[in-house]
Amino acid sequence: MYSRIFNICNEQDCTIYEVLKDNMINLTFRRSFGPLEIEEWQQLIASIGEFQLLNEPNTVMWALEKMGNSQ
Repeated sequence: MYSRIFNICNEQDCTIYEVLKDNMINLTFRRSFGPLEIEEWQQLIASIGEFQLLNEPNTVMWALEKMGNSQ
């Protein structure tokens, strides 16, 4: 989705947890951003703000039933 900044990112193999730990964005890049990368970066930052990471194991939920129980 953010291919321009991904292609110049030094941390391409990091997890979301590693990138967002300590309530900071822990990324470095091989070069400065141009106008298109700045636009992608602003979109990425806006989308990150919508998520809240929890220190809990991931679970699979079945959304097609009322109970939503994992199977």
